[in-house]
Amino acid sequence: MQNMPKTKSPKTNKPKDFIASFITAKKMILYVLNKVRWLFIADVLLSIIIAFIPFGVAYLFGKTLDELIKQVSQSAELSPEILYLIAIYIGLTIFDDIIRSIYGIIDIQLSWRLEQRLREDVIWKFSKLDLRYYEDPQTTSKFRKVDENYLSQSRRFIKGLTDTIDPLVAVIVGTVLLTVLAPITILITFAFALPAAINNTIFGKRLWKYWDTAAEVRKDFRFTERYLITNDKLMEVRTFNLTRYLYEYAKDRLAVWYEAQLNLVVKRKYWDAFWGALYVFGIGLIFYIITKETLAGTITIGEFSFYLATARRLGSGIQKSLTNFALFYEQLAYLGELFEFFETENTVINGNTVLEKTKQPPVIEFKNVYFSYPNTNILALNNLNLKINAGENIAIVGENGAGKTTLIKLLMRFYDVSKGEILINGKNIQELDIETWYQQLGTLFQDFNRYHFSVEKNITLGNIIEEPNNSKIKQAAKQAQALEFIEKFDEKFDQRLNKEFEGGTDLSTGQWQKIALARTFYRDSNVIVLDEPTSAIDPKSEADIFDELFEFASEKSVIIVSHRFSTVRNAQRIIVIKDGTIAEEGTHEQLLNMENGIYKHAFEVQKRGYE
Repeated sequence: MQNMPKTKSPKTNKPKDFIASFITAKKMILYVLNKVRWLFIADVLLSIIIAFIPFGVAYLFGKTLDELIKQVSQSAELSPEILYLIAIYIGLTIFDDIIRSIYGIIDIQLSWRLEQRLREDVIWKFSKLDLRYYEDPQTTSKFRKVDENYLSQSRRFIKGLTDTIDPLVAVIVGTVLLTVLAPITILITFAFALPAAINNTIFGKRLWKYWDTAAEVRKDFRFTERYLITNDKLMEVRTFNLTRYLYEYAKDRLAVWYEAQLNLVVKRKYWDAFWGALYVFGIGLIFYIITKETLAGTITIGEFSFYLATARRLGSGIQKSLTNFALFYEQLAYLGELFEFFETENTVINGNTVLEKTKQPPVIEFKNVYFSYPNTNILALNNLNLKINAGENIAIVGENGAGKTTLIKLLMRFYDVSKGEILINGKNIQELDIETWYQQLGTLFQDFNRYHFSVEKNITLGNIIEEPNNSKIKQAAKQAQALEFIEKFDEKFDQRLNKEFEGGTDLSTGQWQKIALARTFYRDSNVIVLDEPTSAIDPKSEADIFDELFEFASEKSVIIVSHRFSTVRNAQRIIVIKDGTIAEEGTHEQLLNMENGIYKHAFEVQKRGYE
């Protein structure tokens, strides 16, 4: 077997400081108050009530114990005082059960509603981000971490926040009560409870640092995993005998990812056990001090019981409070990235000018356009000038990397030009309301979407503003040469196009491309942009489709990007792009007559391939 490719070990970054964590906590609480205000407030109030009840129960138990000791020496019958204390104890216990039940209902609603709102907001934010963020490795790694963690960490943070109320109340009340009895018990409790919390803080930082720096390892694993578990990728993997190779590679990345985390978690548990034992020793010292106070007659047996329970709650409260704060630090490190994601600003800013839709297509003009992709100085477009008249159909050709797709991305305003301008009816595209510009466009990209819906929905997604029109749906399918195979489905236009759903089916790449074309026909827009529209379609269907297209689009503007000369030869004008600028333009015949022309040479090479 070949040697496994080497990947770099994760680098170490500094963990976020406590000020940043505090700011993130504030943002998270404000977010929760904005999204699920009353559920959160109710959750907090019920948590406070629940936190005080154990002190009341412990106090009643101690008072009842003292009354019993007195009663034993006087009478075998229950005194009214004991009956009264028992009644209050039972009532408080029932009240506790009721409150905890209500709290459980509120708490689960808070968790689910918060998760729902977060999912909605994260999906919406992802959908509105500039395309450049998805084409940059650093931001995609950061966004992947957000996508992996935001639900679990936000849920844990809010749950931890309300769960911290109980130990905090225990610390405050316990400190006050034990200070009155014996201040030394406070010092002992803190001294023996603090190390465990500090231990959790240290390991919480280390775990977050590893998770933060291991993003590339996780991404490497997940991408490799897809080759082994995805149907369309498995075919090549198996025929190239790559199964074992990719499995070992994925296994190696998984081991790197898990081993470091496991080592940290195991070390954390060892230290937890050590400091836990030390804490038990501290509780033993407090037990000794309270026992001495009882024997000295300073407190009663009942008060002994109450103070001992208070000491235990104080120690537990200190540990839980500080441990929770340590966990908060860990969770807030993840949530900080969530809010960085929410606060990510787009550089493509929507304009205010509404582009009214008329029957006549707009005039499109690229004027002295320069463009470089982010983080590079290489010009993808270099002083490009191009005017597309209303109702004109043009084809754009050129080698890979020449700038064809970049031109389309700028026209779609996925990016803004670095220099120059794009005009729509004389108006700078950056001034236009982008939604109204998109309403003028019907697009088919090379990487078109295969929606898991029915045939009908796949087509009608081309125009969701209007109610579905059956005759238009059928006509669009016919124009795209898709009607013949659609009619063969048992469910016809209601056929679900995904095998993972019951009764669903899948299509060949060529059939999917025809469905995508039908969606473009159904949109019936003024400007049609087609990027390699028939790359997976047979020549006869391609010829029929373009006959339909040019008839359908006789009064529309059509922009076709293609490598296939059979696709572009009938365009009114063919634009040849080389090194980000227009090298040649003209009709098919004019370009073939150019001596040593780029188009002529490419056409002859492709022609020989068919001979």
